[in-house]
Amino acid sequence: MNPITAPNLDVASNIKSDVSTTIDYVGMNGIQIPFRWYELADNQLNGLLNCAVSLDDPDVKGIHMSRLYNLAVDYFNIEAVDPQSFIAFSKELSKTQNDLSKNGFLKLSFELPKKQHSLLSGNYGWIYYPVSIASQIIDHEVSFILSLQLTYSSTCPCSVSLSRELLAKDFTEAMKHTSLISVNDVEEWILTQSQTGGQAHAQRSFATIKLNYNHTQPIPTFYSLIDRFENMLKTPVQGSVKRIDEQEFARLNAKSQKFCEDAVRMLKNEITSDGSINDYDIMVSHEESLHPHNAVARCVKGLPNGFKIND
Repeated sequence: MNPITAPNLDVASNIKSDVSTTIDYVGMNGIQIPFRWYELADNQLNGLLNCAVSLDDPDVKGIHMSRLYNLAVDYFNIEAVDPQSFIAFSKELSKTQNDLSKNGFLKLSFELPKKQHSLLSGNYGWIYYPVSIASQIIDHEVSFILSLQLTYSSTCPCSVSLSRELLAKDFTEAMKHTSLISVNDVEEWILTQSQTGGQAHAQRSFATIKLNYNHTQPIPTFYSLIDRFENMLKTPVQGSVKRIDEQEFARLNAKSQKFCEDAVRMLKNEITSDGSINDYDIMVSHEESLHPHNAVARCVKGLPNGFKIND
């Protein structure tokens, strides 16, 4: 008697698709993965991984997702992640599928902790920056993208002007009824007012920046990019503050007033001066304190196959 042979139940490999067509992207999004990042090699971070390939055989029902998952687990368990090893790993994705796939897609999103010293007092706190790295291999061409989000304060220039106008009116009115004849008199009047005639408003604001780098050139660290852009914007949010820090923050806001148009132009000017960046997408959002909606501005380089405003 011949032994009974169990049927091969690998549906993905042995059953044809009902609809014969290729698929551009198929895999897993949001894989929870612990890993070490090369800028913080001694610290374990937690990330969310998107891992996918193309399915280029129109008749095959599905890919081998478990192979992608196991490959990712092994990679992130062995070495600290850096841009070049990440790109090399993304090239291995399609090889797991036995000629079913030509293209591979990989994206790792996480929060990068950064120690931040207070402006004047010498204290420090921690700021966590949402960042991501992405590598895609399409027709053997590599695309590598760094993304990061900065949080900063933006004082509205219009509200500053209107507040100054009200202060000027109050001062003129006070001059009619009091004898402000010296600098000390004026200073005392300003400091002892129970309320100001108007107050300029600031809002918590966000800059989301995507940079497509030439992967054959040195790729900057996230920390260097954060410092570069925050030094330009002047008013990043603060973790730890004492009174002197808060006053310094108010001074910086008054000195660095900006509309969303100002912020996006500053970032664009800084980014376009970097020859290693192939493409960029800059989005700023000022979370209005005056309105129930936000003020936004966005710039892309405008390449035919690059970032699009309507993405």
